[in-house]
Amino acid sequence: MSSNKETVMSKTPLRFVAPLILISACAPPSPGDEAPRTEQKLKRTAVAPSEIGFVEKVEYQGTGCGSGSATTAISPDNLAVTSVFSEFLAAIGPGNDPGEGAKNCLLMMQINVPAGLQYSLESVDYRGFAQLDEGVTGTRRSVYVISGSPIQATPTARFTGPSEGDYTQEDVGPDARGEWSPCGGGQVLWIAAQTELDGHGHRDAAGVLSVDSIDSELQWRRCQ
Repeated sequence: MSSNKETVMSKTPLRFVAPLILISACAPPSPGDEAPRTEQKLKRTAVAPSEIGFVEKVEYQGTGCGSGSATTAISPDNLAVTSVFSEFLAAIGPGNDPGEGAKNCLLMMQINVPAGLQYSLESVDYRGFAQLDEGVTGTRRSVYVISGSPIQATPTARFTGPSEGDYTQEDVGPDARGEWSPCGGGQVLWIAAQTELDGHGHRDAAGVLSVDSIDSELQWRRCQ
């Protein structure tokens, strides 16, 4: 079983990122519903910590997370993952190659899922930096896929110049619930993210937009 999951992760093509990002740009966000959200939390707490699954490892592919440029920290309870990036930075302006105006990363998490349980993303938070000249716009798009479950596309985050400063954005949370994995399944969780800058034809317009870290947290419940 473990070798099969590793094969799925290692052979995931980089071109998988682009279709997911396109879906994110076109698809409406998943409908929110506060009542089921409360129910999910209650059911998650009913599962003993010793029974829940865990994140086994995280791999990265993309122009914003090349070899050695992304690191992973998994919390002691195996519910939260922090991915930190050193190259996830889109940049435009004099001296920058045109290809630097967009960066992407596909995170591939291998999840140990016990029989009789299922999981979803409880929260995903992005942290980064934006510095945009007047007239420059930036976007951050994200898509989430648990193997065997529907794709979840969240609303595009937009940045408009002139602006400069750090940002923190919640992408999955109480108002954008994550999809649940199949019962005892969903051994691979993909997070596809992309940043892009547009100078709208102004040759000297400059800007940078980074993703410095992605914090994600899982929740568990007994199969419904």
